[in-house]
Amino acid sequence: MNKRGQITIFIILAILIIAGVSIYFVLREGKSSSDIPSEIEPIYVQILSCLEETSKNGIEHNSLHGGYYEIPEAISIEYFSDNIPYYYWNLEKHLPSLERIEIELGNYVYDYLKNCIDFEEFEEKGYKISERQLVVFPEIKEKEVNIYLKYPLTIKKGISIKRLEKFEISLESEIKKFLSISEEIVKSYSENPGVICFSCLDEIAEKNGVQIDAAPFSSSNEDSILFLITSYETKLNWKFAVKI
Repeated sequence: MNKRGQITIFIILAILIIAGVSIYFVLREGKSSSDIPSEIEPIYVQILSCLEETSKNGIEHNSLHGGYYEIPEAISIEYFSDNIPYYYWNLEKHLPSLERIEIELGNYVYDYLKNCIDFEEFEEKGYKISERQLVVFPEIKEKEVNIYLKYPLTIKKGISIKRLEKFEISLESEIKKFLSISEEIVKSYSENPGVICFSCLDEIAEKNGVQIDAAPFSSSNEDSILFLITSYETKLNWKFAVKI
């Protein structure tokens, strides 16, 4: 009887421990990931949401322009009323560096972020919000892009003064993969300029799990080849051209 009683006590203790651990993790997950005071959390959430939306738009836009937000005029070619960059021109490679692509994405986010930030609804509720210059730091990783935003805000309501400054998001991205594939394509093309090696493109595409299309076109008396890389996973497109 004593042994059965001890076993029962151990079972009850085990159940209580498991329940306690479960409650701990539920409460932990329910907490905000940041120590943002509840009265200004809606402002924080709005900025974070805008940062995510703008960054996604920037990744999509820049990918369609070979990683650029503003393509240098010297390597820009018009394609159906849009501009795309030359990655190979005058027998020289002109691919952007990863650092340049980060800068271009940061410039896009900087220019468009405030288009979706609206403090008016908060000001109508008695908040006074003053802001300082924002700075954007994209960091492109193997399969993601981290966007760091420094946006100093001073938020007043009554006698309460709160401050926000740092925001951060992480998005899935194939930018680094696109750039690596582009380097392979340009290397292959540079070995026999003026010729599209479709078997080479098929090999590169199969190896990287993407679709690669190539087509010649003419613009401003320039004969060029457009390359379009399409991701099967994200459906994003990456475009660039080479000069024939």
